[in-house]
Amino acid sequence: GVSPDRLAPRIMQVVGLRTDQVLAVERFRARLLSDGVTPDRADARVAKYAEAQLRSRATLISRTEMVDTANAGQNELWNAARGAGDLDPETTRRTWIVTPDDRLDLVVCEPMDGQEVKLDEPFTTGDGRQIMRPTAHPACRCGVGLVFS
Repeated sequence: GVSPDRLAPRIMQVVGLRTDQVLAVERFRARLLSDGVTPDRADARVAKYAEAQLRSRATLISRTEMVDTANAGQNELWNAARGAGDLDPETTRRTWIVTPDDRLDLVVCEPMDGQEVKLDEPFTTGDGRQIMRPTAHPACRCGVGLVFS
């Protein structure tokens, strides 16, 4: 019941920066110093930049986990419906649905668009992994729908 924007500050308290983010912060500090910014001023600007990087990472984690949780709940609902006899595994298939915009992962998710599998069969990602449901990667916004024959 917590939105990603409210969850992100909680996540910030327990995670750190990824290695690439740490390197970006270090490069930023070095660039400031080489441009003649005083060490005290550089430290203040670097602290703000590092906090922004951490906030970005926490938001990414919270949004990814929210999408993952929603997809897990949908999958459980379909499993319950199948168990109750409301979904026939012989005539019901699952289909991968992408969000077709400029943030679509062209390697992992785009090749999966429209891929159909049986209810208990995994999807194959564009990079060859087998997964039962989204999320396929951090920041994945894909979903799964049902197809009836």
